[in-house]
Amino acid sequence: MKSAKRNRLQWATTLGVLAWVCLLIPTGCATSRKKSKAETVAVGNGARSTRDTTKGAQPETHTHRARYWYVIDNIEEKREGADKKGGFVVKLWAALPIDRPGQEVDLREIVPEPTEIVEDPIGGNRVIYWKVTERPKEGPLVFSYDVTVKNRAIIKDLDPSVARRPDPSSVQSKHYTSSEPWIEITPEIRKKATEIVGDEKNPILQARKVFDWIVEKMTYDYPHIKERGVKRAFARLKGDCGEFSHVFIAMMRSLGVPARMVTAMWYKSGGHAWAEMFVPPYGWVPVDT
Repeated sequence: MKSAKRNRLQWATTLGVLAWVCLLIPTGCATSRKKSKAETVAVGNGARSTRDTTKGAQPETHTHRARYWYVIDNIEEKREGADKKGGFVVKLWAALPIDRPGQEVDLREIVPEPTEIVEDPIGGNRVIYWKVTERPKEGPLVFSYDVTVKNRAIIKDLDPSVARRPDPSSVQSKHYTSSEPWIEITPEIRKKATEIVGDEKNPILQARKVFDWIVEKMTYDYPHIKERGVKRAFARLKGDCGEFSHVFIAMMRSLGVPARMVTAMWYKSGGHAWAEMFVPPYGWVPVDT
């Protein structure tokens, strides 16, 4: 994945994670497998997935059943706004896993019944909202939902000769080429990105150069929450998977290529984050630094 000399680039994202969600506790797992030659593909940060190399074969599909929950205790009453008369109120927002390339989500039982599910029409995110106005008779408040998820590795063979720069008036360009908290496009970042790509204008080859620079120059170091963000990560050239991705995204955005963050949790522990960039005709392409 580090060679910049290949004419066709092959990038992959990790298998066995639930994308854009904060915590998953597995309750069971069933895997569909084919008996054929398999090849291990390094996908960044030590993570690995497998792909079937038999002619015409598709990546393996893994089915997971999981439960995601919040437990709230030590509740104190707070009289505020429209809830002054009722006295007791607990409000909770949580990200829901979504359908996306390599991931099909079947949302099952939600407990208690949600007050609302808010959907982002551009990014595709879904956020569940609960409002509870009755104090539990005993014990903590427990919120949960069950999901069945089908995952498969994403393999994209990218040919720079057919890649195009996105239309500046497109939805992707309008929403994913500007600064935002933790992904600020500073003059220093813009200057370095321009220096890295030189005269290269092809978005895939630009991304290849930025990717290689990050992998070569940055060192893994898990930051404190107060130290997160591209400004500090770029200045120190240190960070975790999320910070590596912040630097990649900020640099690509500074070059006019739409890029965004994907966050996820492993099914058995820990989390992961990677970037995506938008390149016609391929659409959103995963980039795992």
